[in-house]
Amino acid sequence: KGIEPGRHNQISQNLEKIRMVLTSYGFNEVYTVSFTDETTAQLFYSGMVIKIPNPLNERFSVLRPKLLPTILEVVNLNFRKGNKDLRLFEIGKIFFYDQKPIETISLAGIITGNKYPLHWSAKSEVVDYFDLKAVLEAIFAKFQLPNIQYIHCVQSALGGLKPQAATTIKINNTPIGSIGALSKAVTDRYELGQAVYVFEI
Repeated sequence: KGIEPGRHNQISQNLEKIRMVLTSYGFNEVYTVSFTDETTAQLFYSGMVIKIPNPLNERFSVLRPKLLPTILEVVNLNFRKGNKDLRLFEIGKIFFYDQKPIETISLAGIITGNKYPLHWSAKSEVVDYFDLKAVLEAIFAKFQLPNIQYIHCVQSALGGLKPQAATTIKINNTPIGSIGALSKAVTDRYELGQAVYVFEI
């Protein structure tokens, strides 16, 4: 059964509001493929992934259970071209098992590098966790969402984060996502070599 026209229109309007907030903070939207490899998927997701029958190659052997595996491929490409000051986001579908196959929409974003363009008269300043948290708070404020909580946790629902820099986001005590710094294992996997802060909700 498809989404009713009125509800579909409301979802589209809400996604456009999110895009407006993120672009106002200097983010660029990316569009990536819905496939990744199983090893990479398991860096970010500990549940059961959905495998592709007879994949063209092992790089595209599962449907992504999170957006970050494919967004970070874009980050890696930018780094290899020398662009290491990034603010990127994606709104896209993710796929996983929860007693049955689930397909849903997720929002993820990353920041890394300098806060402002480098200039001879100003000292460089790198982004941090609180710069990304401020962006999320602006999105929540746009929708007037109450009772937002940021709960520090050693093991967040989103894998691939540093345990000492991982936060679960809750609305009315219901977990909706995570924010934090990527672990060294992940930055090494994507050959990044500097702090990268991410969220996915």
